[in-house]
Amino acid sequence: MTRRIFLAAITAAPLLEAEASPRNQLCESANEFHQPYSLWADKMNAAQSNPYTVPADAIEAFQPLPQLWRKVERKFRTWVTGR
Repeated sequence: MTRRIFLAAITAAPLLEAEASPRNQLCESANEFHQPYSLWADKMNAAQSNPYTVPADAIEAFQPLPQLWRKVERKFRTWVTGR
């Protein structure tokens, strides 16, 4: 093991063992929301040729978003109130 790898392992170990604080849980839920939201936005942007229709694949991509956003809101409330 080289000295660089050893030093990298020492500095990365605390990050890997980070506790599941309310702030970390909020960030994780926001990251879970971001990917489906980005996918939905890409599908909606691709369908700009006709602004009066919504493509079926964009509707399917939108379905998990409300539930994921409610999760972000719950984690935010927990983080702010400390409960």
